[in-house]
Amino acid sequence: MSSHDPYAATPGPVPGGTQLLPPPPRRRRGLVVALVAGATVAVLGVGTAGALVAQRLMAGSPDRLVALVPGDAVLYSHVNLQPSASNLVGLVSLADRLEEATGEPLLDADRLVDEVGEDEPVWADDVEPWLGRQAAGFTTAPAGEGAVPDAAALVLVSDREAAAAFVTEHVTTVGAWDAGDGTEGWRLETPDLGTGLGADLGADLGADLGSDLDTDAPAVEVVLALTDDLLVVGTEAAVSGVLAGPDAPLADVPAYSALVDELPSSVLTTWVDLEAASESQVAELGAGTAGQLQQQLPARQMAFGLGLRSGAADLTVVSRPTEDLAELPVTAAEAEMTDLPAGGLVYLHAPAAGATLSRSLAALDETMASEGLASEGLDGGDGAAVPSATAAVDEALAGYGTDLDTVAGWLGDLSGMVAYDPTTAEDNAALLLRAAVSDEAAAGDLLDAATADLPPDSGLQVEPGSVGAGDARLAVGDGALTLAVGRTGDGTLGDDPDFRDAVDGLDGDPVMYLDVRGAVGALAPFLLEGAEPDEAGRQALDAFAAFDALVVTQERTDAGLDRGSVRLSWGRPLAPVDLEALNPPDVDLGELGELSDLAGAGAPEPTDPAGLDLGPDLGTDLGTEDGFGGGPAAGADAYGDDPALDALWDACAEGDGAACDELYYTSPLGSGYEEFALTCGGRAEEETFGCTDAG
Repeated sequence: MSSHDPYAATPGPVPGGTQLLPPPPRRRRGLVVALVAGATVAVLGVGTAGALVAQRLMAGSPDRLVALVPGDAVLYSHVNLQPSASNLVGLVSLADRLEEATGEPLLDADRLVDEVGEDEPVWADDVEPWLGRQAAGFTTAPAGEGAVPDAAALVLVSDREAAAAFVTEHVTTVGAWDAGDGTEGWRLETPDLGTGLGADLGADLGADLGSDLDTDAPAVEVVLALTDDLLVVGTEAAVSGVLAGPDAPLADVPAYSALVDELPSSVLTTWVDLEAASESQVAELGAGTAGQLQQQLPARQMAFGLGLRSGAADLTVVSRPTEDLAELPVTAAEAEMTDLPAGGLVYLHAPAAGATLSRSLAALDETMASEGLASEGLDGGDGAAVPSATAAVDEALAGYGTDLDTVAGWLGDLSGMVAYDPTTAEDNAALLLRAAVSDEAAAGDLLDAATADLPPDSGLQVEPGSVGAGDARLAVGDGALTLAVGRTGDGTLGDDPDFRDAVDGLDGDPVMYLDVRGAVGALAPFLLEGAEPDEAGRQALDAFAAFDALVVTQERTDAGLDRGSVRLSWGRPLAPVDLEALNPPDVDLGELGELSDLAGAGAPEPTDPAGLDLGPDLGTDLGTEDGFGGGPAAGADAYGDDPALDALWDACAEGDGAACDELYYTSPLGSGYEEFALTCGGRAEEETFGCTDAG
């Protein structure tokens, strides 16, 4: 047997400009709106693809194009225009479902193309006569620092003459290209990525950016070649390589086949070599930074497959874990998400929470050490520095008579749910978080230590292993540490027929379940802010409400690969969102806020840098009359609008970086307070994320 590693990474980087480091931390602006917009694009994209293939034959076809792709490709994507029968049925059912929900034939490809303009190609007349059964695209490594990577798109052709007529009529060419062996070729009219893109962006975003792009970005020559059964367009080297046939095609690379072979029948398949991509950053970023990129990789290689069936669309993800993630954390106590009460809007499950927390802190410590931050230490809260994130957690837990290793040793799987029915008149919002524990006595001791110094007049009901107020309670029992707020329904999620239908046929353990239709109803009042939606908004709500559930599963295969699925399902009778029946929840977070103060029990009461009291009243302030107020700073914009923010402003102006950071995180989005904090009180010429270290 060969000793060759069957999953060895294929050498070859991606474009030198690829940025794999996370951006600086910022608050998520308009997260719900962004998610809705992104989901709309995804749904319409899949639907349009369904319209394009709806007239194809029922049998699926294997990938023929991957044999023409070079083995050093770091990204490869393949579209099957002759899907299997089940995929075709799924595409049609998705198109029918959205049309039924919105009343519009949104997925009519001819209509979409025709609306572009009379001079644009018409699908039935100009494209369909020659378009074959498959299309694909790939990108490989750049030849050197600052170079543009080779890339190409490939399309199988069923009628060469019709394809040539399409190129002649609808593609702008600047002359012939000698493709060799009598193959017809053209050079395409393409903009200079340096001058053109730089000038355009320079006009909009500033001369400096445009100048930088003009200097650094090289021009790209794009060619197109047409054979009897293939149309290929891309960089000259990539097209020439496809026509000649690669010596070592991607199809023969074990790192590719090991993952793609795990995917079910798919309409769209994508493979990416993240490890090779990070290695390519060495020339651009240096070995040290590139090494940090590799430490942050979620996997070495990943493959994605989008498949459909009647009533569901499945995105399957298979990945080869990095060396650091090859060994799964062992849970201290098992629990199933399906054991949570039925009737929730969203469910989440995190296996081995204790071991995962310990591993994550250790990884953070390694990152700090690699970036030279370990010597500076972290603020321990009393002016003393602690050497690492792990040490900081240990120091906090020491106040309760325990440490991280002990807690991680008994803290197991974590599950949670949120329940809310917006169509009922009574308040029914509920939250349940349940952490399985292997040692109830140790968990109870930690909770008792955290509540030991609560004053008698706190209003909280404190008992051994339990603390609560009203409908909120944190308690140890039945093998779990449980936080419950509000009242949940009867039965379990695993017995819910809608849930069982949603996960039918999926491999792996469910780690997320979302009632999409219920979530649309719950979010609509907040997205619309009391206003009536226009026609487009009403149509978007109905389109989202056409879907039943979103499910995420995960598992580790016998081959050591991570495999997960994301399923969006539909099939239940349509029920358009009734905006008049919605009842926004009136949630009193005061009691929950007081429970959150338990984390600081037995320790000095936290204060902000300006001396403002952020103690027990903070929790009560979170509970507002309508349940969703923004706290004391709501509506404040400029200095003088809010005394608490004014105090932070003054401290920030005097050079207190921590006060600037606190002002940023507590001020309303887009306010003058936030803008002042971003400049560290006028001490930074540009917006800065984090003024504490800036001094």
